[in-house]
Amino acid sequence: MMKKIVFLFLVILNIGLSFAACIPKDNNVTLGNNNNNDAMTDNKIAISVNGHQLTATLVDNSSAQALVELLRKGAVTVQAHEYGGFEMVGTLPQSLPRNDEQITTTAGDIILYQGNSICFYYASNSWNFTRLGRIDNAESLNLKNIFGSGSATFVLSLPEPTAVNGMTAENNAKKTEVYNAEGQLIAFSTDNIGHGVFIVKETLADGTTNTRKVKL
Repeated sequence: MMKKIVFLFLVILNIGLSFAACIPKDNNVTLGNNNNNDAMTDNKIAISVNGHQLTATLVDNSSAQALVELLRKGAVTVQAHEYGGFEMVGTLPQSLPRNDEQITTTAGDIILYQGNSICFYYASNSWNFTRLGRIDNAESLNLKNIFGSGSATFVLSLPEPTAVNGMTAENNAKKTEVYNAEGQLIAFSTDNIGHGVFIVKETLADGTTNTRKVKL
């Protein structure tokens, strides 16, 4: 009986060692699903309204990602109007994916409603809609006064880059365009464009251009 137990133990031990030998000795291997392909790479936008320059931090969802992709094509102007005593709402040039949930807003929240309306909140409201982001330092701003009453024009854009591969960009740069080695326009910012050789073209406020080759 003892011999059978010892034999069985040796068989199990041998199977375990064989199985362990099949596992790659790679410290970078992670068990489970760790897919970060949808992680936000751009999470800031610039907002101009009534002479005020604001920035906002976007959340990490497909709606905010789609907004960034829209702004990569150029600035978006939204003609907004006051609604309900708590928000300014306007229509986007195209619909964005929806990630609706029950949300109670606070001043500074940026909300997507029904896929094609963007709302800038200066007071609280509770409804089922999609969160896009939040105006930075909203707690210290009087957004009601900044937005005004009746109607306002909001201009949304991606912030200009402040550095390229360790080099400071021109302070008076008006627009930045990034081209690949084949001369195709691929982005309006050098942030997160990957590695390679790129042509960066800056159009300055005085209308002159500055073009240089950059290796990232």
